[in-house]
Amino acid sequence: AARAASDAAEAANALRLRGMAAIAAGDGAGATAPLAEALAIDQGLGAPRKIALDLMGLGRASALRGEREAARGYYARALAVSEADRDAALASEARALAAALGGTAASQ
Repeated sequence: AARAASDAAEAANALRLRGMAAIAAGDGAGATAPLAEALAIDQGLGAPRKIALDLMGLGRASALRGEREAARGYYARALAVSEADRDAALASEARALAAALGGTAASQ
């Protein structure tokens, strides 16, 4: 419906929710495409908080697929975006997600 109404922000939100629902169901592979599409839209809109959320979702999807290094990379990118946007809560979440993998996310 959001796509039909040409509302890019809402389309990205719907895609992000779809990806996160797939993650909740344990389907990392099924989460990747909608989250990647949401990321592309949010980057086009210049929405840093949403970009960080998309990146964290992609990290979670990678972790579910057993791709720990890819997940750490997404979390590090999310941390960098969150810190640049001065969003301490999201930065903390990105650090915690990386730590749960047994590594750290360091901003670049």
